[in-house]
Amino acid sequence: MESDLHPLSRFNSRLKYADDTNLLIPKILTFPFLTSFFHTRLWAESNGLIINVDKIKQLVLHRPHPSKHCLPSHLRI
Repeated sequence: MESDLHPLSRFNSRLKYADDTNLLIPKILTFPFLTSFFHTRLWAESNGLIINVDKIKQLVLHRPHPSKHCLPSHLRI
């Protein structure tokens, strides 16, 4: 049923594991996060599915800059 769910941006990716779907959105956004979420929510509603909002998480990953990152003293070189 999920095969007709397509991300709004070509830079976004969709990953599926069991019955969970993950939407990966890079820092360079062509659409804001909420726009992508509402697009997915509209798709779910039109297909008779319910999004469990208690399970929604936003995880932001980035590489810290070495000079701007404070390491604990026992890890400093």
